[in-house]
Amino acid sequence: AGLTCHVYGGFQQGYRRKPQPENQGHFGPKIKFHPFLDKHAELPALYRSGTVHLCCTQFPRACHERVFQATASGAFMLHEWKDDVPALYEPDTEIVLYRHVDEVPDLARYYLTHEAARRRIAQQGYRRFMATHAPAHRARAFLQTLGQELERYRAHTTTTVESGVYQETGGVS
Repeated sequence: AGLTCHVYGGFQQGYRRKPQPENQGHFGPKIKFHPFLDKHAELPALYRSGTVHLCCTQFPRACHERVFQATASGAFMLHEWKDDVPALYEPDTEIVLYRHVDEVPDLARYYLTHEAARRRIAQQGYRRFMATHAPAHRARAFLQTLGQELERYRAHTTTTVESGVYQETGGVS
């Protein structure tokens, strides 16, 4: 009780869906639907203006880009548990994870009433983003992985030139 959930995007242009009771769960009639926001111009301002940002995805393991966008903006993130997330952000230090949607209302209420804890986690999430997830870090990691894969490929491939014909054998599957 007392929580209002704002949902942004996820609907086709002009499509207005009135929430059905079975879709309202813990929020009852307090779900507000909004159109998509521009992720470069509008989303950062939304993240900075909010208090608790909830992320749930259909991805079975991975962290959604929304987590990086929110933490880059200094926002507090309440994220569905995904196996890959703890390697990216320290649970309960840089991000808060929940395993079941039934946990969300109590966690949201707790962090809404414990502002210092919420701000500390948001600040730590921002620090982690700036230290390891900013675009320059991601590009460096990508290039390092690409280099490793090329070396691995070269180690299993032989190249010969016979009679002016280039031929490769082997390779990595």
